[in-house]
Amino acid sequence: MLGKLRVRFRHRTQVAGHEVDFLVARPGRRGLIIEVDGDLYHFDVEKRAKRDEVLMRAGWDVVHFWGSEVLQTPKSVHAKLETELSGVPRIPKKPARRPRGRR
Repeated sequence: MLGKLRVRFRHRTQVAGHEVDFLVARPGRRGLIIEVDGDLYHFDVEKRAKRDEVLMRAGWDVVHFWGSEVLQTPKSVHAKLETELSGVPRIPKKPARRPRGRR
């Protein structure tokens, strides 16, 4: 989905001693960490909140989506990402390739 939004991101990288799913720089404001949580794996809300606090103190905003949410309501997730990524430079689209052949 981030590829379709044409933003530069890093996948599975370390921030403040924690592995995060996706990291997006947002020029002029705090960067964004996007977490896609498994429905059972990240069920410990207290632990998740403490981790988010560490990441926010390190200068990042954190947004969470459930894995099932990404699969079942992708338009909703896409809309929220569009809002969160407002002002982030987009990777230019590659020009369409001309078919090879005679000139």
